[in-house]
Amino acid sequence: SWVLCCTLAHCFSTFGIHASVRKQGLGSFLLDHALSRAVTLFSPDCVSLHVKTLNEGAIRFYKGKDFKVSQVSRFSSSSE
Repeated sequence: SWVLCCTLAHCFSTFGIHASVRKQGLGSFLLDHALSRAVTLFSPDCVSLHVKTLNEGAIRFYKGKDFKVSQVSRFSSSSE
């Protein structure tokens, strides 16, 4: 998984946009709003996320939002 490492006490565990409505700006709108609210409410030092290495679309999306990869870890999972 791609991992941006830091500690954030408040989080949401899943973020995704259905394939039928991707590439319409909805994901960017929702993420931008969530990040803005997090900064306003919690003033985090940083924000972290985890993305499976096989999820290339999500990796491109987050890199396009200026997230940087700080660590790559391998997790054994039946779902990957």
